[in-house]
Amino acid sequence: MQIEVASQIKVSRNSIYNLPRAGINIGDGCFGGHLIENNDVFNTVLETGDHGSFNSWGRDRFWAAGRSYMDSLVAVHPELILLDARKTTVIRNNRWRCDHGWDVDLDDGSSNYHIYNNLF
Repeated sequence: MQIEVASQIKVSRNSIYNLPRAGINIGDGCFGGHLIENNDVFNTVLETGDHGSFNSWGRDRFWAAGRSYMDSLVAVHPELILLDARKTTVIRNNRWRCDHGWDVDLDDGSSNYHIYNNLF
């Protein structure tokens, strides 16, 4: 499942498995406010690497490849973190398993996530 440039998407009560890449992926933070709950996501990332059962790319506008450069931008302008991820994305009450990566992979500039009560 791919979520991209969207707001307030609900992903609930699914079994997602046997996939070449992530089971659920958020491509960028625009615009956030998603609710991901009560899912079983397992046996993912079968043909690639550097993913998780849940993956977010975090390629929001404030993100830069140079970590020190990005940190210096955010130190001066902390509001940049919420420029794209305007609403908090909640990930709760799921079961995640990824034997070929991470269970949950918040990549690069991923921000404004509240993750709790999951089984990894």
